[in-house]
Amino acid sequence: MRRKIVAALDDHDYEQLELLATLSRIKRPELLRRIIRAYLDKGNATLATERAK
Repeated sequence: MRRKIVAALDDHDYEQLELLATLSRIKRPELLRRIIRAYLDKGNATLATERAK
């Protein structure tokens, strides 16, 4: 299932994302997908740990 995520970035954040994408040789949307996926996966791991306690 896919969901739409809206993010607002200031100029500095956007410039940092452009730089990271250039250094990684990937496109900005792919970089954002990877960052968001890592964040969500971390959140799921944290929730699983809290439930196990």
